Amino acid sequence: MPSSTFFNLEEEKQQRITAAALEEFAANSFAEASVAGIIEKAAIPRGSFYQYFADLEDLYIYLLKEITARKINFIKTRLSKMEDADTFTLLRQLYKIAVEFVEHNPRLAAVGNNFLKEDRELQHKVYQAGDRQAVDFYKMIINRGLEREEIDSQVEVELLAGMLKNINIYLMEQYLTANGREKPLENMESYLAKVDQALYIIEKGIKK
Repeated sequence: MPSSTFFNLEEEKQQRITAAALEEFAANSFAEASVAGIIEKAAIPRGSFYQYFADLEDLYIYLLKEITARKINFIKTRLSKMEDADTFTLLRQLYKIAVEFVEHNPRLAAVGNNFLKEDRELQHKVYQAGDRQAVDFYKMIINRGLEREEIDSQVEVELLAGMLKNINIYLMEQYLTANGREKPLENMESYLAKVDQALYIIEKGIKK
């Protein structure tokens, strides 16, 4: 995580550094990105960079956590207008709204798309750092379903939230592997068909 020195900066300077990092990681994979590129874009000394972040990986993980938080807030805003929707309609809409987020935020989407090409060890570190945000978001939806008696009360909320999070990651990785990682918005209907199948399994189970 960034140091307290970074968080004590004026908001304008924090945003300038974050914007520089977004530009760098949108254009490059983690291996290709550089501290030099970021400090040049942000107009800060190299020494200052290392007062704010332990290293480039520290900044990268922080940035991806921030993107996840923005995405969740975007989805929450859209879902808040669907008060009457049942839980499974809500879950399907969640995936469609996530696509909207990509369309509205191409630079953030480019960073996320590059992330999906990274090596597994780095991906695992990022997933661990952002797990709580995603799991808590799914727990909110599950608890709503429980209150509306649309989900079995015997369901373990934490477990199901983790499953839904991992299904989301799996579906996106499968989709990008099948359809190409350079143009992630192409052939989206095939992706949503897989979403429907995954939600069918969650809703109906596998017992005949």
